Amino acid sequence: MAKIWDPNFGSNDSTPNQVNPKYGGGALTLANPDVGPGGNMANNPTYGGGLPADLFTNPQYGAPLAANPAPAPYAPPTAGPYAPTTGGGGAGASGGGGGPAAPVQGGRQWYDQLGQQGQSDYQNQFLGGDADYNAQMGQYNQALNDFIARITNQKAGFQTDTNNAVNANTKNQGLSATQLGEDFGARGMSYSGLFDKSRNLLNDRYADQEKNIRQVGDRNMQDADNRQADFSNQNAIDQSNAKRAALGRMLQQQQLIDSGTTF
Repeated sequence: MAKIWDPNFGSNDSTPNQVNPKYGGGALTLANPDVGPGGNMANNPTYGGGLPADLFTNPQYGAPLAANPAPAPYAPPTAGPYAPTTGGGGAGASGGGGGPAAPVQGGRQWYDQLGQQGQSDYQNQFLGGDADYNAQMGQYNQALNDFIARITNQKAGFQTDTNNAVNANTKNQGLSATQLGEDFGARGMSYSGLFDKSRNLLNDRYADQEKNIRQVGDRNMQDADNRQADFSNQNAIDQSNAKRAALGRMLQQQQLIDSGTTF
């Protein structure tokens, strides 16, 4: 049922709350003193003292936004390691398509780009021109050749001594056998079993002596071979160390070339 004249709801059913003094004597948002004259919150002194409806102008909230300084526009750096380049020969952010400079020939970067065979050839070329390395190699090779020559002479002397000792032993064996036969013959026992036994003992004794002579000779020869092998191995190590040191000098030179030092 329509509440046309009900004082709690207004004057009629189509305009509720419009004329009820309880709600402002009109529309709720138009004349209510809690909102402000004209229903504009900005007109209520509580919300701005009648200032325009822009809260930024209310001193309670600060000065207008336009009064604040605007941020400075972005400007790219013009110096430093990350500054963009505009030239045509670099590789900067806005460069003209150039690439990094080619490695300097003879430098380490250039060397690293060589293949295995190329690096080996370059090493040999460098070593051939390294005066210190060549002087050391000459000394090491000469020392090795001299040592081998001494060992060869020693071995020849050992062989001569062995042969002479064997020959002397054989000669002594013959003399001893002759004396033994004469002794038994003088006693008429040349065909006795005792003579045969004594002769066999004599031959065994001289055979053992020859065996010992040859064993001593063999030990001397083996010792000479071992000393030559040890010296050769140490000589090879020394030569390898000299080569490593020379290649270290090559590396230092390559690094200097990369840094711009000329030779």
